[in-house]
Amino acid sequence: MTSSSVRRTTRITAAGAALALVASGAAANLAAGATPTTLTLSSVTSPSRTVTTTTVGGQTVTASLGLFNISLKPAGSPAVSVQGFCDDPLVGIGVGKTYNMALQDASEAPELDGPTYRAAAYLIRTAPARIAAAADPGTESGAHQIAAWQLGGRVRLVNPTNNAAMNARAEALRLAALATTTRAPGAGGSGTACAGTGEVTVTVSGAPGASAAVAVTSGGASVSAPTVTLDADGTATVRVTASAPGRSVVRVTLDTGALRRAVRVGTSGPQQTISVAPGSTVFEVPVEFTDCTSTPSVPGGGDVTPPASSGPLAPSGERPKDETPPAGGDSPAPELQRPGLTLRKTAPMRARLGGGITYRLTVRNTGDTTLTSVVITDPVPDGLVATAGSRASRMLRNGALTMNVGRLAPGTSRTFTVTLRTLADRTGRICNLATATGTSGSGAGATTLRDRARACTTLVGQPRDVVPAVTA
Repeated sequence: MTSSSVRRTTRITAAGAALALVASGAAANLAAGATPTTLTLSSVTSPSRTVTTTTVGGQTVTASLGLFNISLKPAGSPAVSVQGFCDDPLVGIGVGKTYNMALQDASEAPELDGPTYRAAAYLIRTAPARIAAAADPGTESGAHQIAAWQLGGRVRLVNPTNNAAMNARAEALRLAALATTTRAPGAGGSGTACAGTGEVTVTVSGAPGASAAVAVTSGGASVSAPTVTLDADGTATVRVTASAPGRSVVRVTLDTGALRRAVRVGTSGPQQTISVAPGSTVFEVPVEFTDCTSTPSVPGGGDVTPPASSGPLAPSGERPKDETPPAGGDSPAPELQRPGLTLRKTAPMRARLGGGITYRLTVRNTGDTTLTSVVITDPVPDGLVATAGSRASRMLRNGALTMNVGRLAPGTSRTFTVTLRTLADRTGRICNLATATGTSGSGAGATTLRDRARACTTLVGQPRDVVPAVTA
């Protein structure tokens, strides 16, 4: 919210003024550890149309809203460019202006490590992609700012603005952000697989929306993606394969930046902002690929060449059927097991705004071994919700539908049908990607199989066209 667009109503009671001081975070006496910094608001990503916002104290502020692009220069450190949101709806800030402020982290303000601000950090990490993909970037950007204010306890939860579409979108964003969980940062793999046919799955965990760079630093393995983004459950997976036996090391560089808040150093000044500090942690995961094609030696260590027959041969050159081969002779090599897993997902090509979309997901064991721990996960994309009491709502876990299959015998399949409701203000095309995983074998020889399936639906109909009123 920039200072040039801020207009406040003049009717603020004494109690309201006290609430305004608390909500704005005026900090005349900062803790000794707060870091002096300069802040420059470079620009606002897709600012919304002017809307009137009501705070928890009943004050109203008229302004355009959006995602901030900020330059921060802590004392003694180089400047960094970050994105973030306003954390103070009652005070303005100017684009292109530089302010002297102080930078807090969770050691100065413990609430920054609480669940609501961790949810706000998730919004900061994921907002750019949502805004870029939105049919109405201005409303999307403004709704993210409203949701961030609500998570910080700054504006009211019911009808926070005079824009109904923005209110509905902010509610969906806030609930989705609160459903995320923060996992302890880490990376680990399933260990060993067959060279040429198997794969090792490396699982990365951390803050939802965080990114991780993945590379092989030694050995001949390769990874399925050089970068991954952690989902709403705070996890992401990378498949590692190798064409030849050997040991490799996979390095994962995970974004572990924490939320920071820039606050004024006196009782007056610009609005405070929240952003995610740059920072990373490196994890190294060893993986091993073995040669699964070797033929076992003959029991007893004997020569694999069969001994000569002492009896006459049949015309075909074969030993007569009534003659028993000598002990220790030829025995057929065991057949290699060939596990397989496929996932298929279907959805209608079109659906009405505010209606339902029914998805059909089928996982099949296409190999010759029984698979265990078979699971389908299907993240719920923005614009879709699971209706309370529905089958989909019972499957919902941290923003994704989770379908537990368990054991799946060779040649068998399992099908799930779920329906999600579309939001009335969501337009355009909705796509989502489901993943099926299963395990073949056990112990050191276990192999994780994975397949993905994508389905897209175009929403049709007329969205609600709400033109907000602008107060003086």
